[in-house]
Amino acid sequence: MTIQDANKLLAIAKANYSYAFKSMTKQEKIMLVHSWAFALQDIPADVVLIAFMQLLTTSKWLPTVAEIRERVAGLNTEAAYSLASLMDGHEPKRIKAARDYIAQMTCDMRGDGPPMLSLDTILEGPYMPTLGSGTMDLQTIEGQYAALPAMEDDE
Repeated sequence: MTIQDANKLLAIAKANYSYAFKSMTKQEKIMLVHSWAFALQDIPADVVLIAFMQLLTTSKWLPTVAEIRERVAGLNTEAAYSLASLMDGHEPKRIKAARDYIAQMTCDMRGDGPPMLSLDTILEGPYMPTLGSGTMDLQTIEGQYAALPAMEDDE
């Protein structure tokens, strides 16, 4: 998931949970987008969207990143061990392809513990190019992505 993907996801969240964004400053919104993109960087945006939309149907409050990651882990189980595909094996090709994609892209989220963002993913991801250089700070982040249209303050 990229910053642009997180921005779109949070725009959907804002439309459904407007109370959660009313008192946020622009700086807080920028940090929210960045933290969601960072914490969900190892999951494809389309899989995050499916998990978020499932949570949207049951959650009265804005889902957290932790809830989204847990739901993605649940999607892995559903996709990998679908009763429809196990029972008769006559699932439409497009649905089987989608299930296989979800199972493949979320296979590292199976396990006994919570689905945590791994250190390897963080270090290999696009968000740590200045790690260890002493140049990464909030001003760098804010200046780099100053325009986030979907999360702009309503006026």
